Amino acid sequence: MNFSKRTHYYNTHKADLLLHVFEASNNQQAMNHKLIGAYFKRGLNISDTQTLIDLSSEIGLDRVQVVQAFLSIEQTAQLELKKQRVERLKLTSVPAIIFNDSRVVSGSNSVKYYEQIIINSTQLNA
Repeated sequence: MNFSKRTHYYNTHKADLLLHVFEASNNQQAMNHKLIGAYFKRGLNISDTQTLIDLSSEIGLDRVQVVQAFLSIEQTAQLELKKQRVERLKLTSVPAIIFNDSRVVSGSNSVKYYEQIIINSTQLNA
């Protein structure tokens, strides 16, 4: 990471929208990697439409699909629902894992800890 190249804190709404859209095609992780490199290593403006189109193209994504994502009222509404869920669950850190749509575990924990939660959740729902 090279913080000296970053001159601003950019609005991430469009980048978040792309991550949401590309989740369905399993390109979310590749796009996230591109966004992190662009912002933290290269200091690029990840709120700029053309920058996001270019980054998407670098991983082989269709430019038309990217533009359509920015214009989609439906995709924007779906992203807003995700953001509202995060607010409702009061998620403040990552990772955050939600069990049975009710129990939230934030932060890093041991495998044993997660195993116990799964066992307890299974027993409660049996």
